[in-house]
Amino acid sequence: MELQDILSVHRAAPATQLIATHMEAIDHCVLSRADPAAFAKNEGFAPRLSIPADGERVSI
Repeated sequence: MELQDILSVHRAAPATQLIATHMEAIDHCVLSRADPAAFAKNEGFAPRLSIPADGERVSI
């Protein structure tokens, strides 16, 4: 997903907690963890976006 795709999902379901995974992996290396974090902050939905570290587990 591109940053605009993440924003589209947020706008479609604003109460949903989004979890960005596979960041900085070989097939996603053009997007760092900092990119969606900064984007979400600028767009006002940072509290709704989780970006776990490599190996971190997220319970839902």
